[in-house]
Amino acid sequence: MIYGIISEFNPFHNGHKWLIDRVKSEHNAVIAVMSSSFVQRGDVSIISKADKTKAALINGIDLVIELPAVYSLSNAEGFAKTATDIIKATGITDNLLFGSECGNVDLLNRAITALDDARVQDKIKEYMGKGEYYPRAVYNSVKEFYSEEILKIYEGANNILGIEYMKAIKGSNITPVTFKRKGSGHDSSNPTENIASGSYIRNNYSDKELYTPDYPITSTANIENIDKLFTYRLLSMTGTELKKYYDVEEGIENRILSCAGNNNSFIELCESIKTKRYTMARIRRILCCALLGITKEIKEIPVPYIRVLGFTDKGRELLTEMKAKATLPIITNVKDGYDRLDDKGKKIMDIELLATEIWNLARDYNSDKENKLKNDFQQQIINVNYLKK
Repeated sequence: MIYGIISEFNPFHNGHKWLIDRVKSEHNAVIAVMSSSFVQRGDVSIISKADKTKAALINGIDLVIELPAVYSLSNAEGFAKTATDIIKATGITDNLLFGSECGNVDLLNRAITALDDARVQDKIKEYMGKGEYYPRAVYNSVKEFYSEEILKIYEGANNILGIEYMKAIKGSNITPVTFKRKGSGHDSSNPTENIASGSYIRNNYSDKELYTPDYPITSTANIENIDKLFTYRLLSMTGTELKKYYDVEEGIENRILSCAGNNNSFIELCESIKTKRYTMARIRRILCCALLGITKEIKEIPVPYIRVLGFTDKGRELLTEMKAKATLPIITNVKDGYDRLDDKGKKIMDIELLATEIWNLARDYNSDKENKLKNDFQQQIINVNYLKK
């Protein structure tokens, strides 16, 4: 069986390894679709996509495929849809594997049925009209018509993402498989045994060895190292231009521009823009999209290619099978692959090239200067057997 997993690996930690180990055997293979230099919460990845690829391959993943920044910088629905589009396009994936707070596919299906209820949809619109942000509007709406058991599903961030995965693969030949998350919950500040949430590890990075498997890390990055890039970008834009960017609605562009020159850091800027309807994650994604040039029009471009970042020996076999069955072009060498893309595909890749260069600018000052992340034209596909030599 071939399992697909969608993750940020920001960074790769013991919780990821535990989930992969649940299905990994000599007869099973695991393909990962992984966020690249920017991640879903509206941030740069704490470690490079090259280091994340190496970590994944050393710890049980057989084939790593890139989720371009255009798609990783999306809300839960957009993130799940585009990542699962890649999983489906491989043509070889049997199951979609993910962790959830409930660990029960049937319960998640019942939660999807509740969400599809016309009464719930009407209530969601009502709450949104009152200024509630979408996740809270969903929770309050489900609460009015369904049991505590179903409502509890909507309290878990990984349950919600799992619901989006399941909606996105509906009608395909891919089966959802979920396990109850072990240890700390999403964004938890309390580690359990040797498992901690990604946010805890990022905030306590000097303790990462306690909660991550052993793998090489060449450098780290922090979005606050590129504060001035955001300020410059926003001050060079008009409200009319900003309105063309992803998730900018209801006049928020005016609030963003009025705050742009009055804050000392990216975090302060986001805090000053935040409103009841616009969550911190949504604001961060808007600013990252503005920096990278990800407009609403570009967001609507369907996933145009499958870019392979690395593989094991088993992954090489999967890649051979994919080449015969995939429904999208497969890119293993950016220079050759870029020339074969159409104009829309090149737009997605151009933004990915920029995202890689901006990640380099966001690197921490104590990073090894000799190990600067290579640009995408220079980066060779990563072979795990070479790493182990």
